[in-house]
Amino acid sequence: MAYLEVRIPNTPTDTVPIRKGVVTVGRAPQNDFIMKDKLSSRLHFKIVKTAFGHKVVDLGSSNGTFINNRKVNKEQALKDGDVVKIGNTQLIYRVEPVGAMVGMGESEVFATQIVKSAQEVSAAMGTTGGLEAARKFKTARLSQNLYILYRIGKMLNSTRDTQELLHTAMDLIFKVLKADRGLLMLVDQKTGKLSPKVSRSRTGTVAEIEVSSTISTKVIDEKVSILTSDATTDPRFSDGRSIALQNIRSALCVPLWEEGQQVRGIIYIDNTHEPNVFGEPDLDLLTAVANQIAVALIKEELNEKIRKEAVIRSSLERYNSRQVVDQIIKQIEGGGHVAIEMKETTASALFADLQNFTPLCERLRPHDVAELLSTYFDHMAKVIFANKGMINKYVGDAVLAVFGVFSADDGADNATKAAIQMVKALLQLKKSDPRFKDFNVRIGVNTGVMVCGNIGPLERIEYTVLGDPVNVASRLQSLAEPNSTLIGENTFENLKTKVQAVCLGQTALKGKQQKIKVYKVC
Repeated sequence: MAYLEVRIPNTPTDTVPIRKGVVTVGRAPQNDFIMKDKLSSRLHFKIVKTAFGHKVVDLGSSNGTFINNRKVNKEQALKDGDVVKIGNTQLIYRVEPVGAMVGMGESEVFATQIVKSAQEVSAAMGTTGGLEAARKFKTARLSQNLYILYRIGKMLNSTRDTQELLHTAMDLIFKVLKADRGLLMLVDQKTGKLSPKVSRSRTGTVAEIEVSSTISTKVIDEKVSILTSDATTDPRFSDGRSIALQNIRSALCVPLWEEGQQVRGIIYIDNTHEPNVFGEPDLDLLTAVANQIAVALIKEELNEKIRKEAVIRSSLERYNSRQVVDQIIKQIEGGGHVAIEMKETTASALFADLQNFTPLCERLRPHDVAELLSTYFDHMAKVIFANKGMINKYVGDAVLAVFGVFSADDGADNATKAAIQMVKALLQLKKSDPRFKDFNVRIGVNTGVMVCGNIGPLERIEYTVLGDPVNVASRLQSLAEPNSTLIGENTFENLKTKVQAVCLGQTALKGKQQKIKVYKVC
């Protein structure tokens, strides 16, 4: 088996099998191997098969043909490793036994394979890159590819879910390419391993396909597309499983990849009857189709992310200020455990309760009670949110709010300011609306280490705060006078802004053995 190893600066190394008796090389389109180097003549040289191997015959090139840096005088026999150089292009002549592997190492490719950069193919097909890249291809082939990609894009955009998208894509591939079997696999985001998603067979039966891990690893790691013209000459293609058992003759393997993104998976197709059934145009087209699928998968991932964020945001905004919600979403997106685990943190709890609200309810209809509470809570929530707090829960006519859970400080300042403003907001409401003339609020604020976190599914997120500081805030509220606020010693000590407060001395709270110092906010 003879082939040319093509090396061009800033271009991935390619391999070109020498299958014909005479292979012509030059810039003219009719050549078997078309050169892009400006120093190449239209008909530069030809490689001719002889009884002893191959020879190079110069075709009267303007700049001459050089082998191992020596100019060829009309013709010269080739031996393994000879370097034919034209300008900056090197064509290294290789001879390997049938089935031998090119190069060293498990991840290399074989003489019957063509390896192309997926990025290069996408640019050429017009899915990325500009018009100049597309102009390099023949119009008829380009028109056909554009039509097929248009159909692919239209059908993929009309699918309703990922699974339908993948099945539709494989159906279209089988309509376009002469494949007997096909397998579409996606990379599991947790394990990093390939997981089969869609399997196809020309006969309609479910295809049992084993894809070479050597090939799939190379495709994913190096973001390249691989064409194997004759799998029977590649003993490692099946990773130990007999080629005869799988009956593979020709195969294509391409990555599901969009530039700048991670590889989402692979598409593998093969033909079990004919060698050389796939060509470079098929490799280019399947690579571009895979790019389209990758874009659709990325789009679906983004849509799912948006849907989940909308659910989270909708739930959180009922109980938190927009600033707090933004912080929660940011931590979730950054891989934090805000929406998963409970955590200890130093924060401030605010407990506000209406005085003698139960007797008031007895004189009103349930509908009127609900309406009054809704208006009252609306005013209180605005104050809490304005001070970067979050409402943990409503219990009848009481509200529990927490400050400092998602900020650098412990929330003592914001909680105390919120309490003062809540009292003022209720007094203003009483003046403007006679229905609230009997409403009086008592508020307790306390700071300390508490456990907080999310409980419930995404559709019904609720934050729970637990710990002694929360209980103390509730007890302080019960001791407060109507329309006043009591704060604990920790809250007072942690205040960074000046607040007028009167120390009421050591006070015994229900359920606590030790007395604590209590302050009344003026």
